[in-house]
Amino acid sequence: MAKKASSLAVSVKGQRIPGWEHVERYLNKENEDSARWALLEADKIFLNIVSKKGYKTKDTEGKIALAVKEMETSESFARARGFILDLRDKINFEIGDIYSVEETINIYRQGIEDLIYGDISGDRVGSWKYRFWPVYYYFLLNRRKIVKIVLWTSAIIILMLFIADTSLGRSVFDYFIDKIHFVLRVILAVLLVVFALSFVVILSIVVLESKGRKKRKREN
Repeated sequence: MAKKASSLAVSVKGQRIPGWEHVERYLNKENEDSARWALLEADKIFLNIVSKKGYKTKDTEGKIALAVKEMETSESFARARGFILDLRDKINFEIGDIYSVEETINIYRQGIEDLIYGDISGDRVGSWKYRFWPVYYYFLLNRRKIVKIVLWTSAIIILMLFIADTSLGRSVFDYFIDKIHFVLRVILAVLLVVFALSFVVILSIVVLESKGRKKRKREN
């Protein structure tokens, strides 16, 4: 592969595709093996989205068929996936030049965009995941952040209830408040001492300079 692949965007319609950075990383390397991995990784991401979207069928091929029908480039995607299946199943399969690989990757990216951000067909029967896909996908995409927010919020609520409803909580709270007040008083006292010392030093310098000027005037 003589020419290095151009960079592919990790995001689609302002949103990111989970795992697409791996496709980009593989494609940006200058060897055929990395291009193969880029194609296989793109198909892996596609299958992962298909499995999570909630099509009402247990058959994987049936889910893939329903997913492809939702794509604007369904025929191009079907040909691109056939190319990747040949790559996966046939020994010594030639993938061609980098432009062919990039074209296949771009078709996959467009197809995944349609699956993730396209309109949900109201006349189709699907599971709750399918019917509420935009909301479900948002939580799926941001699940770690959402879990952290929920855990921190729960911890704060529990702490507030512990402080408000138990004598031990109030005692611990009062103890920490007293310590905070003590620390603040110490900090204030230190600041006052520093201010007083600075004032004395500055005043001494001013007085000494004033005496020095008067002495020089008398000598002149």
